[in-house]
Amino acid sequence: GIFDGHGRDGHRVAAVARERMLQSVLRHLPTDTKDAKHTEVMECLAASFVSVQKELASWEEDDLDVSFSGVAVCMLVFNVKRKVLYTSWAGNVRCVVAEIQEIEEVMENVVIPDNVP
Repeated sequence: GIFDGHGRDGHRVAAVARERMLQSVLRHLPTDTKDAKHTEVMECLAASFVSVQKELASWEEDDLDVSFSGVAVCMLVFNVKRKVLYTSWAGNVRCVVAEIQEIEEVMENVVIPDNVP
């Protein structure tokens, strides 16, 4: 995943989000990926974003400034057995997936539209 912090403590917020997000995804991701339904993986990713957001919004462990600092996140999960790529994001981020057709030719497909209010 990509975790891009912003604000005075953006780098710290990004580090906490990265750690918590990866823990949450690994804890809730279906273990039998061959039989996992697409909705299960998508729900896991969405629930992980919500969980991390709630934790950061109520942060009281130290002086981490979550009022004026934050993080934009783009997470990718690739199901090797099914050959399916899942994308999820929060904040002003973009994801470009490219398939190499020939050594010098690249076909680009934007898979995530702008995510702005």
